[in-house]
Amino acid sequence: VDPDRRRPSAQHERGARDAVAVTRNLKGQEAAEQSAGVQTSGASRVKAALATGDPAGAKRAVDELWESMYRTSRALRELATSWNDFSARVSVA
Repeated sequence: VDPDRRRPSAQHERGARDAVAVTRNLKGQEAAEQSAGVQTSGASRVKAALATGDPAGAKRAVDELWESMYRTSRALRELATSWNDFSARVSVA
């Protein structure tokens, strides 16, 4: 807080904004949970397609698995970036 104690310093304001960004990026957790469901059902579809001799069906299921994995990976990268920025500012505060 500034010496006059009426306003937070610019550094504290940046830290608060970063904390909000990290919280918003908890969507990474949501993406991971959704991906887990897709991975479970997708693995079953791959196995079933392969068991019935349907390579095109197996490929479609694998593609769906990849899309889910990619969304999760992207969300976690965003979370890591926000976390790294946030933690670096807090550690010097």
